[in-house]
Amino acid sequence: MIQESDDLGERSGSDEEFLGRIAHAPPVAPPRMGRLPAAVLERFELLSRLGSGGMGTVYGAYDRQRRMRVALKISSSLEPRALLRFKREFRAMAKLVHPRIVRLYDLLGDPEGLAFSMELVEGTNLATFLGPAPRVEQLLATVGQILEALEFLHDEGIVHRDLKPANVLVTGEGGVKLVDFGVVAELLSEGSGSGVVGTVGFMAPEQERGERVGPAAALASTAKHRRINAGKTLTEIGTRVQEGWKKAAERTGVPLTVTGIPALASFGFQDKDAPALMTLFIQEMLGRGFLASDRFYPTVRHEEQHVSAYLDAVEAAFGKVADARAKGDVRSRLLGPVKHTGFARLA
Repeated sequence: MIQESDDLGERSGSDEEFLGRIAHAPPVAPPRMGRLPAAVLERFELLSRLGSGGMGTVYGAYDRQRRMRVALKISSSLEPRALLRFKREFRAMAKLVHPRIVRLYDLLGDPEGLAFSMELVEGTNLATFLGPAPRVEQLLATVGQILEALEFLHDEGIVHRDLKPANVLVTGEGGVKLVDFGVVAELLSEGSGSGVVGTVGFMAPEQERGERVGPAAALASTAKHRRINAGKTLTEIGTRVQEGWKKAAERTGVPLTVTGIPALASFGFQDKDAPALMTLFIQEMLGRGFLASDRFYPTVRHEEQHVSAYLDAVEAAFGKVADARAKGDVRSRLLGPVKHTGFARLA
């Protein structure tokens, strides 16, 4: 009998030894979905069938040894490579301890099949929990927890590769648990990118092509943005820049209109020769070390000193624009042609 506990002891041997034992085991009848190894029948009392997937069937069960209710996943295939994947699933998950990741307990089995027990999550899947029209607050809270789990996995060098609503369980209190790691791939393991594994409709394009997959930069970035409250940060920076434009215009006498939301702010000169004024402004900003235009897009990387230096340069450039406008020599001060407005074909 193959058995591994929480501490991942070596009683089951190496993967190569495991494959050898399975490959040379006596022939058995083709298994049914959810076939139960003898070790499972001795230890667990099955209570209900929770669902099935590509790697096996999951039951609600009572663990006589642990004296608690658990979820029990049974291998659906005796093909050696499938069993090896099943064993690796346990190894990949058992080392993970996180409130948003389902907890594993024991791996049991024999040459006729494998099973492992895990935390029983009392809840429903993501699609059922959210429904067709979830509240914005509910959606943000739930997705935020999923991102926490994914960020943790990626930091551990693991990609789930089958993330979908059915594999995200939500408790009655709204707590998220990521489950079903049947297709996890350890990023540093040899061959982690081989084969097409996952669920059609939920796979990334590179996954459908059978290419190597890794943590999406967008997901990691989104998780970080949530932690630092990026929306609030961008709004504060953008608002400060818009107010800075207005104050600089008032002090220098430049006719200005500020438009847009803080995160997508823009301004325009109120003058019949506005394109020439904007060209002079851009030229003056370049001379002060800023590649600037009539727009400002704040980022979480903008710090106080960056914004202050930018606004100081803006006021100095506005001063030059006001002086040129007053003297009527805007175009003679330009070092190149006036900026284009709108779009034009380049070829």
